[in-house]
Amino acid sequence: MTEIINRIKKGLKAALVCAVIPLLLSACWEDLEEISDKVSAGFSKVTRFAVFKTGAGDISGYTLVAGEDGHPDMRWGKAWPAPRFTDNGNGTITDNMTGLMWTQNANMGGPMIWNDATTYIANTVNQTDKPGGHGDWRMPNYLELLSMINYGVTSVTWLTNQGFTNVQGAGADDVYWSSSTHPIFSGASPLYVHFGRHTADRGYDKTSELKFVWPVRGSSNLRRTGQTTEYTSGDDGTLQEGIAWPSPRFTDNGDNTITDNLSGLMWTKNADLTGSGTNTWSATINYITTTLNQVDKPGGYSDWRLPSVTEFRTLVNAGQLNASTWLEGVGFTNVQESPQLYWSSTTFVNMTGSAHIFTANTGSIGWDGKTTNTNRHIWAVRGGTQ
Repeated sequence: MTEIINRIKKGLKAALVCAVIPLLLSACWEDLEEISDKVSAGFSKVTRFAVFKTGAGDISGYTLVAGEDGHPDMRWGKAWPAPRFTDNGNGTITDNMTGLMWTQNANMGGPMIWNDATTYIANTVNQTDKPGGHGDWRMPNYLELLSMINYGVTSVTWLTNQGFTNVQGAGADDVYWSSSTHPIFSGASPLYVHFGRHTADRGYDKTSELKFVWPVRGSSNLRRTGQTTEYTSGDDGTLQEGIAWPSPRFTDNGDNTITDNLSGLMWTKNADLTGSGTNTWSATINYITTTLNQVDKPGGYSDWRLPSVTEFRTLVNAGQLNASTWLEGVGFTNVQESPQLYWSSTTFVNMTGSAHIFTANTGSIGWDGKTTNTNRHIWAVRGGTQ
């Protein structure tokens, strides 16, 4: 009898293990950011960064069209947490989406040249002011600054409503320096972000132009910018904050599609789908909906879409003098260079007759009238989180 009871106990234990372990593995798998991807050399762990939603949605006085960012069928990207920000009550605010902590005051030192910015943060912010009691503040990189834009509203007002003070962006030149520097002009031109116009570019001289600085601290779930050159101690090239890129970064699937192993997004290999820059914004969306998804079907897929501004941002490489050349070097074809630009699916909320545009070779983000049909090209993406 004792032997029978022991066998029953062993059987129950085995059944319990078989039932519980799959549940535990499933729960853990959903929480893991690290994904094991099969690559040609074997199996390699790849940490993918989160491609978040842009914030686009219903706009007062404007009707969203099917196929544009923010439309119910086009709200791609990882959802923002609620609340998005937490006021720590000590002069700092934490972004619950990225994990970064920002100074509550978005204009602590006033406008200054870029060369003085890292020194100001190191000497004044970290040694004297110490917001929140922390002494490890730094200048944010390009992608960290861009993560603070909400493309569904006017970001200056939105950030102020979240608890930040002195957010700049009212004037045309009210931009924020990032710690990232574009290699053009021998590294004399840092990348900047304009919160009033939702734009990002390079062009201001770091030795003479006075711009704003917004300190940040901590690590995030954003990716690295790609910059590896150090132009001054404490810049993006020094710190290289963010998730490291996998190797290889891209995989050519052999079916006219290429997968980005860092973001998980799949792109058409051909970066100029119509071979023409005479595409209006509405014609671009219509082309993807009718021709690309119903006739061409690259890779056999019929769920291609016009990329949002944040999806285009995943292709930015701040370490390349010409990112278009770099993208072609990893397998893409017909990647356009300025002044040839790409339509995004994201409407410019401050001027709904315009949509955001992307410049592949510089990583610049701007906006233009939707009916403008000069130098606007089509690239498509699929996959991601909805």
